[in-house]
Amino acid sequence: MRSFVFLNEARVHILGIDENEIGAIAAIKSSISGTEAFLEEMRQIGVGYKKANHSSQNPMVKMALSLERAESNRLSIKKKIQIAYEALSNKRFERGNIPEYQRFCIVVDVRNELAHPKASVLNFTGSNMEPPKRERQLIRKIRSNGFSIDMGVHDWMAQVTNKKFALWSYQACLDVMRIVIEQIPYKNAIDSYKELYLLNLKDPEQWLETGR
Repeated sequence: MRSFVFLNEARVHILGIDENEIGAIAAIKSSISGTEAFLEEMRQIGVGYKKANHSSQNPMVKMALSLERAESNRLSIKKKIQIAYEALSNKRFERGNIPEYQRFCIVVDVRNELAHPKASVLNFTGSNMEPPKRERQLIRKIRSNGFSIDMGVHDWMAQVTNKKFALWSYQACLDVMRIVIEQIPYKNAIDSYKELYLLNLKDPEQWLETGR
């Protein structure tokens, strides 16, 4: 399963981040890739239900069909999370009321900024310096979702390319995978899926203890 490979890469990168913070960006990217692979694996599971002659009204089949359409339409991973959640739960996705999703969206935004960096020009206002508006907005989102960040530091990349934010990003990805899994209608299977994807191993101490 490709999700295991990417998430394991993220853990290895996080454990290996040194005082120069090398490996932080790779950890963030691997965490997102692991989540993308997770959604594809969930789609494949839904296809299995379809092949077993479950109807299109079965939530697992509905999820698979919805994710296939999302992929055909090149929808973002943020949208795919919503689609999988709604198909499985048969409930409207209230994204403003789901903090796990909000944190995940921030990680995706940061990954996108790191993957496609734009020129950063400081704004001078009197005796003060400020990052561009786009970067200020992203920093505010990060702070408002529970990650401590120094608004007085003008290099926003230095705030997110470190071990602390890499771990926060990894945990945010696990959390959004968990909220999708918890919508699976077969309640006796939920814990098995959580264990399969190691969703309870969120801290480096646990990885070292278990060898994961």
